[in-house]
Amino acid sequence: MLWSLVLISSFLGLREIEYIRNRQVQIVPQISREARVQERIRRFRSQGPEFHPQINKISRFSKFGPKDQIVMRVLALRVEFEEERPDNPKTTGTGKFKTESNGENPILGLDCSGRPYYNPFYDPPHDWTYFNNQMLALASYVYAATYGKVRLEWVVKPDSGLPPYKVPHPISYYGDTSQMELGLVTFMRDAFRAADKDPTISFEDLDNNGIKDYMEGIWVRYIIFHAGSAWQTDIAMDTPYDLAAVTIPPGALEYYLGRGYLVLNEGRDTVYDACILPETMSQDGVEIKLQGTLFHESGHNLFLLPDLYDTYGRGAGIGAFGIMTTAPYLDAVGIPGGLIPPMPNAWERMFMDFVLRLVYGE
Repeated sequence: MLWSLVLISSFLGLREIEYIRNRQVQIVPQISREARVQERIRRFRSQGPEFHPQINKISRFSKFGPKDQIVMRVLALRVEFEEERPDNPKTTGTGKFKTESNGENPILGLDCSGRPYYNPFYDPPHDWTYFNNQMLALASYVYAATYGKVRLEWVVKPDSGLPPYKVPHPISYYGDTSQMELGLVTFMRDAFRAADKDPTISFEDLDNNGIKDYMEGIWVRYIIFHAGSAWQTDIAMDTPYDLAAVTIPPGALEYYLGRGYLVLNEGRDTVYDACILPETMSQDGVEIKLQGTLFHESGHNLFLLPDLYDTYGRGAGIGAFGIMTTAPYLDAVGIPGGLIPPMPNAWERMFMDFVLRLVYGE
C-alpha cells in the first residue's frame, strides 16, 4: 500500500512539473506585462488607504454598527469604441462587443441528479446579461470573502436592451504603449463623459433615492467594461494597442488632465478613480475567463489592496496563494484560466478588515 502511494504521488508530481512548465509559457509574459503596467501606475497610488480622497467623506456619515452588514455600491459601465474600418491588426476586435457566443454548447450533459453540467469553455454574447452576471459573481465572491460582512449592490448601465456607451476614438487611440498612462486616463474620462449623457445616472446616488450614497455611509466604486481584450494577455504580442486591465488610482487624473476628479451630472457628482476591464481576457487561442481579473482588480478598487506579485517583473511573488498575485490566471485540466480564482489569503483579509475599519470604524 505504501509503495502504491509513493508511485502514485511520483506520477502526479511528474504531471505537475510538466503542467507548470507549460503554464510558464503563458504566465511569465503576463506577470512581466502586469509589472510594467503597475510600474507606471503605482506612483499615483496613495502611501496608505487613509489618504484616499473619499475615505474621510464616507467615514463621517457611516451608520453601520459592529454587527451590521456593510453595503458597497458599484456602477458598471458598458463602453464601446469608434469602430475600426478596416480592422486594425494591432488591436483585438474592432471596438464593438461580441454579440454572438463562441459556438460551444453551454451544457455538456446532466449529472446523476438531473442537474445540468455547464461547459466551462462556453462564452455567451457579451450583452447586458453577461456583464450583470459578472457583477453577480463579484458580489458572491465579496460576500464569501468577508464572511457575509459586505454586501455588494450594483447597477449595470446602459440598461438592458440599450446600446453601449461609445467613446469618440478607436482602441488604438487610447492603447498606444508609448503613452500608456495618458491613454488609460483619457479613456476613463471619455467613458464617463459618454455615460454622463445618460439622464438616468446619478454617479453618487446609485439607488436614486435623492440622498448621496456617501451620506448614507456607502462607498460607491466604478468599473468600466470595454470592448476587446487586455494588453496583459497578448501572448502572441501581435495586438500591442489593447488596453491594459487596470485600476486608475486617485492622482492620475490630476497629473495628466490637470484636475484630480471628474465633474459629472451638471456639477453635482465627482469621480476620482475607476477600474478598467475588457469584455474578455481571452485571445491568441487561449481561453482566460474574466472573473479572475475582475476579482483581482476589485481588490484594488473595493478594498485598496496592493499587488502581492513582484511589481518589478522579476517573479510571481507569493504566486497563486492570493487573489492579488497570479491567481486570476489559475486553471486546471478541463477548466480555463480565470474561472477558479482563490479566496483572499489571511494577509489579504486582514488588510480588507483594516480598510473596512478605517472607513466604517470599529
